[in-house]
Parts: sequence; C-alpha cells; structure tokens
Amino acid sequence: MTATAAGTTAGPRTGSGLTVSGMRVSFDIGSRGPFRGRKLLRAVNGISFGVEAGKTLGVVGESGSGKSSAALAALRLNPLEAGTVHLGDTDITSLAPRQLTAARPRMQIVFQDPYASLDPSMRVGQLLAEPLVVHGSVASAAERERRVTQALESVGLRAAHAARYPHEFSGGQRQRIAIARAMITRPEFVVLDEPVSALDVSTQSQIVNLLKQIQRESGTTFLFVSHDLAIVRIISHRTAVMYLGEIVEEGPSAELYDRPAHPYTAALISAGLSADPDSASTRERIILRGDIPNHIDPPPGCRFHTRCPAAMDVCREKAPEAVPTESGGTVRCHLHTEGPRLDGRTVLPVLAGGTDPARS
Repeated sequence: MTATAAGTTAGPRTGSGLTVSGMRVSFDIGSRGPFRGRKLLRAVNGISFGVEAGKTLGVVGESGSGKSSAALAALRLNPLEAGTVHLGDTDITSLAPRQLTAARPRMQIVFQDPYASLDPSMRVGQLLAEPLVVHGSVASAAERERRVTQALESVGLRAAHAARYPHEFSGGQRQRIAIARAMITRPEFVVLDEPVSALDVSTQSQIVNLLKQIQRESGTTFLFVSHDLAIVRIISHRTAVMYLGEIVEEGPSAELYDRPAHPYTAALISAGLSADPDSASTRERIILRGDIPNHIDPPPGCRFHTRCPAAMDVCREKAPEAVPTESGGTVRCHLHTEGPRLDGRTVLPVLAGGTDPARS
C-alpha cells in the first residue's frame, strides 16, 4: 500500500488507552408474569480491564458470554448500569449527549457483517465521506474527496471504487470499506466486533494483516471481539476470556493460548474454535458438560462450576478472586488457591489428570 492508514497522513490522532472499571450491563427483558415484576438479564457483571494505547486487547468467549455487550458499552452504544469508561483522560460515561456526539470521531466500530453494515443505496464515496460531513470535521468537498481516496488506498482499494455501490464488492472488499469508514475520522480507539467471522479463511488472514498494518501506521487502540482464539492470538497483544458476563482470565495472548490458567480457556482452545491444530494436537480434548446457565439466574459460586471438569466443592460455594498468573495476567479459579494450588501456573496438567510439574 502506498498510503498510510485511512487518511492519517495529515496530523493523525495518536491512540489513547482505554480503562474500564466495574462495568455492568443489564437488559430489561420484561415481566415473567403479572405478579412477578420485571426481569433483568445481566449481560456484563462488574468487569474491569484496560487496553494500552496503540495496542490490541482481544475479548473471546462463546455466544452469550457478554463480549459484544461489553464492547458496545465501552462506546456507550449499550447503556451502562454501573461502572466507568475512560478513553485517555476523558470519562466517556460522564459525557452529556452533545459532548458524546462531539467525541464520536475519537471512537469508532467495525461490525461483524459487511453485507449489513453498509447502506446499499449509497455509493462507497458517499459512505466514507458521511462521517466527515456529520461531524463537520472537513468542510471542503475537495478535501473530503482527497480523504476518501486516501482511505480507500489505505485498505488496498482504488480511488475509482468510490463510484461503486456495496453490492458490487466481495465480502472481504466490503469489510475493507467498513474499516476505511471507521478509520477516516482518525479515531483513537476502534472496536472490532467479530470483523472476520463472516469471511472465508483466506480473506480472514488478509483482513487481520490489514488491521495490524493500520495499527502500526496509525497507533490506534483496538478492542478485538471474537469467538476465535487462534485469530485473537495473532492480532491481539493481550486477551481477556469472558464467560457468562465475567472475565475469567486475562493475560498476554501467546502465553494465555499456550499455557491457559483457567479450565474454560483451555476448553475453548481444545474445542477447536479455529484453534491452531499444531498446538492443540498435543493436548487432551476437554469436554464441557451441560449447557450455558441462565443469565437471569446464574449459578452461585463460580459461574463455570456447572460445566467445569475440575470443579470442587468450594467452586459451588463462593466466587473465586482474581490471582496473578505466571505469564503476567490474572485468573479467577479456585484451582489456584485450593486443591492443587496452581498459584498462577497452567491448568493443563490438572485437566489431563496428571500432576502439576512444578509440584512433582
């Protein structure tokens, strides 16, 4: 590519770090009967995490884990029941509506489905110019055209593509357009919500490489949401694993993938959610029993104990506290403080039925 990321040559913003503290997100799902009152589905249950400026945090988990709800809440596209979100020094949660609108160019999103996220009635050039018009950041039509051309070239497309409609492009090309649209305002922070899950494997690789290049050139901070640990390992500097609205493990991506400290993380890798077969082939298959519990009435204690192959009595009685892992992350699992007392080491030997090598 000859241009830098989506129009970042003229005074780009630098990425800002994201800090989330005590985030809770609930949805009112209505009454369960005339005398039972309202019911709340708590999608995100008091999580805290941070993303270093210019880096990528991957958030992974099964469907219903709360990962997308948390990501949208970080942009205030979902309402927060509690907690705070800071983008750099700005408290996003305290912004009034007009202030939030003014802050939107600083934080953008790329959605999962490139077929649904682009207005089919608009030409690509109009789609890309729209954020510049809405936010009034570029008054000159000539400058908007220049920025649109620059944005297209930065994602591997040509200036001539601005005159075409979305239906004239492949899925991968449409996602490139969606990325260009997100980056054209020169954001400090971008949520990537399952941006490659609707694409074939070869196109997934191209988009991941494009995102990595954009980040190198722009310094933008990314929150990458996915069910695919293998892709997250490639693109993310750190990974947070969510289960039933809570973060159960967080740490450097490569280390978390190779030496998971939580049984759920190990199970995700084992189950082959597009996991690297060379890595997974040396591990015992971990079968999770049962179904994901009800979000409205989650189980007591550790929320994962109903499916965990290594659950102990204490897991049913109290929720685990976060403890540090040997890789520089945190894990919430009683196996690290009770029973085998792993003290932050990998859980794989326990799940395989062996002994912890550090204890033998």
